[in-house]
Amino acid sequence: MRRSAAQSTKFRNGRDSSNQTATFLADLAKGKLPRGGGSSGGGKGATRRISLSWFAANDISVVLEAALLSGRSPAAAGAEVVPNLVACLVQHARALAAAGVAEVVLFPQSPLQTSPLVPEVFRPFVAGLVDQIDVALARAVAALNAQLEAQALAAAPAGSAAATPPHVYLLGDSKWMGRLLSSIQPPFKYTTGVHCLRNPAPMSLGANVTICERPNDYAFYDGLHPTTFYHRWFALQGLLPRLQLFRLAPRDV
Repeated sequence: MRRSAAQSTKFRNGRDSSNQTATFLADLAKGKLPRGGGSSGGGKGATRRISLSWFAANDISVVLEAALLSGRSPAAAGAEVVPNLVACLVQHARALAAAGVAEVVLFPQSPLQTSPLVPEVFRPFVAGLVDQIDVALARAVAALNAQLEAQALAAAPAGSAAATPPHVYLLGDSKWMGRLLSSIQPPFKYTTGVHCLRNPAPMSLGANVTICERPNDYAFYDGLHPTTFYHRWFALQGLLPRLQLFRLAPRDV
């Protein structure tokens, strides 16, 4: 999503979706990134290249924070962020497909309501907002795939089979990611409400930063980001099996 000047100052290392997409496409055009090839079966010597896009939860948190600070209704802000976020993701996926990326994988919206950043009183509201994004994104991805298939069919010479169109894969929804968090073994000692990093100045390291002694006891590193232990579990128990389910990764990994 496009950020305001204030957001750009607060998140100096972040980039708008359009900037990230343009950078990716420029690198692709310059040959800096390998293009697709190989077989879906993942046989000996085969190479499978797919794109993986994970959009941050900051898109929601920044909008709601701005609404609360300005006195605007969070419900009104939420009603805007859902279609804007979905449109942003679809625009990104469509641009990659148009550039020749055959398989575009989108991660779902994370269950933001479980993060320590969200006060308990707001968690039901944020959960409802995330549910709306789940539904809207699934519908938008289905519509985009239908468009890509229709375009491939229309471009096929008369009497010939249509070329295989690019395809956008939505890995799941926020509830799927939430279930992964609760299934981690050994389980976290601390999940919501507390986190490992104590940083009085968010998004910048100051002299008063303190870090917990046992990071793997915590689900969250800071108020928004899960620890590396969660990411490892998610990669091996969530991402890889889901890619295998969609036949985007070999089953013997």
